[in-house]
Amino acid sequence: MKPRSPVVVLMLVLSVLCLALAILQAISPFVPHAFSGVGFESSGYVYNVFPSELSRGTRVVVGDSVMERPNGDVLRGYRLRVLTVGDTIHVATAHGTVVARAAPYRYERADALPTLIRSATLATVILFAAVLFVRKPGVMSFAFWLWAVSGLSNSDLDYAIDWLPRAVGLTVSLLFVGLSYSGLALVSFALRFPSGDVPARWRWLDRTAWAALGCSAVAEVVESALYFPAVRRRIRTVMWIRHSCRCRSWGRPEFCYGDSSARNRWNVRGLLGPAWPSLGRLSCKPSRSCCFPTGSGSSIGRN
Repeated sequence: MKPRSPVVVLMLVLSVLCLALAILQAISPFVPHAFSGVGFESSGYVYNVFPSELSRGTRVVVGDSVMERPNGDVLRGYRLRVLTVGDTIHVATAHGTVVARAAPYRYERADALPTLIRSATLATVILFAAVLFVRKPGVMSFAFWLWAVSGLSNSDLDYAIDWLPRAVGLTVSLLFVGLSYSGLALVSFALRFPSGDVPARWRWLDRTAWAALGCSAVAEVVESALYFPAVRRRIRTVMWIRHSCRCRSWGRPEFCYGDSSARNRWNVRGLLGPAWPSLGRLSCKPSRSCCFPTGSGSSIGRN
C-alpha cells in the first residue's frame, strides 16, 4: 500500500472536521440554545416578537426599538447573533424600556426532524466527497469537495458551535460563508468529469469559474464582516443580487433565530450552492440573523 500524499492527508483531516460539524448540526436541534424572544434589524426596529420566549409581564410589539448597537465592532455584532443564556437586550416601547433576557429553548419537533435529516444528508455527501478525493486526488474531486462542505454554511452552524468562544465561532462562520457560491466549482467538476482533464476548448471556462469563485469568496467575507458591526458601506451590487435571489419561492429552509414555530425560513441558493450562507442578511421575511447585540447597558459582548 502506497503512503498517502500530504495533500490527501490534509484533505482527510479537513473532511473529518467538516463531518464533525455536520454531526453537531444534526444534534443541535435537540439541545437548548439561547433566545431572547425579540427579532430586530440592525436599525433596532423590532420586526418580530415571540411571546413564549419573553419573561412573564414583558410586553414588546412590532415597531418597538432595541437600544443596543454593535458600535462598529464585528465581534460584538456577532455576539447578539449568537446569544448566551442570561444576555439581555433593552427595548424602547410605548410603555417605557423593557428588558428581554436570553433563556434556553429547543427547536420544536416539527423543525428538529427536518434539520436532523438535512444535516445527516450533508454528512453523507461530505463523506462521499472525501472518498472521491482519496481515490482520485485532483482538481476535479477538490471542486466537488468544496461544493459539498459549503453546505455547512447555514444558520444551524452558528448554534451548533455556540459552545465555542465567539471569536472562534465568528471565524468559522466567515470561512464557510466564503463558499457561498461554491456551485461555481461544479463547473470545473463537470468539465473535468470523468477523466479529470479539461478539454482545451473549455479551459477558458474553467479558469473563469475558479476566478469568479475566488472573487465571490472575498466579496462574501468582506460583506459579512461589514454586516456584523452594522457598517453602512456595503457592496451594493452583491447585496442587490442576493436580495433579488432570496425573494423567490425556490430554495431551501434557513434556520431563523426565533420561536421554534418560525425557525425555518425559505431562501435561495439554487444551483450556486447547497445552502445559502449563514450570514445572509436580506430576505423577504427577515430572520433573527438580522439581530445586532451589544451596547451601553447591555450584558452582551463582554465575553
